[in-house]
Amino acid sequence: MEVITEILKFSVGGITIGAIVIFLGKVIINKSSDLILENHKNKLDILKTEHQIKFSQLHSERGQIIKRLYQNLFEIEKLLNHMTTLFQGVDWKYDREREMAAFEKIKETRDLLELNRIYFPEEFENY
Repeated sequence: MEVITEILKFSVGGITIGAIVIFLGKVIINKSSDLILENHKNKLDILKTEHQIKFSQLHSERGQIIKRLYQNLFEIEKLLNHMTTLFQGVDWKYDREREMAAFEKIKETRDLLELNRIYFPEEFENY
């Protein structure tokens, strides 16, 4: 009977120590996993912030270029209207200055568009 009691005491002690070791192992693994996960989350947050900053700047630059293109198109329309007013009168005469001003503005707008083509989708190239 004493042997069985000793075996039970030894078993209960061993099981208790084993359970404590397993519990502490789980706690240590969970804590280290949480630290690693938190580290990766922080890195992803930093990358996300960098990405947002880069693309907000890109969007701002694109907006400025679109604004300049629109202003140039408005100027072209004005110059073409001014150039074609000559055709409406009886005293029509050839005005090379008006024609060259419109041509130069068209060329300037085309060059601006070509230099900044990277800011626009590929479908825009066909127009």
